[in-house]
Amino acid sequence: MLPRLFLLFLLVPIVELYLLVQVAEMVGWPSMLAIVVLTALLGAHLARREGILHLHRIQRSFAEGQNPAPELLEGVMILLAAVLLLTPGLLTDAVGFLLLIPATRRPLRGVLLNWLKAHSVNWLFVQRGGSPPDEREVIDVTPDGSDEDR
Repeated sequence: MLPRLFLLFLLVPIVELYLLVQVAEMVGWPSMLAIVVLTALLGAHLARREGILHLHRIQRSFAEGQNPAPELLEGVMILLAAVLLLTPGLLTDAVGFLLLIPATRRPLRGVLLNWLKAHSVNWLFVQRGGSPPDEREVIDVTPDGSDEDR
């Protein structure tokens, strides 16, 4: 896992720089800088709005006693989208917008859930308000909530 992360942190900035230079040569550097700044501002605004809306969904699922794991996972995806949109670059912006838009985030959540399940990450620990850590509740993150793998 560590070599993959190292490769990711090495290759993404190289690809981003290449893309920025190529687009800047086509549209000019001032336009390219404007694009980078505007996508960061737009992304921050959309991530804040989507995050607040999603926080209400998470709170509602807790209040209704439903499994909050899918909403929590989408919340993490929104947070990741915000980080990617604030990072200068075109590739990270594209991935950030894909994670931010609900129409694309939900199918990606399914892909992520399948990946987590394939790697035997079938549960999350959620600590309910003020309960001691040894009284954690196990919440299944599989879409159907089944416990067949445990």
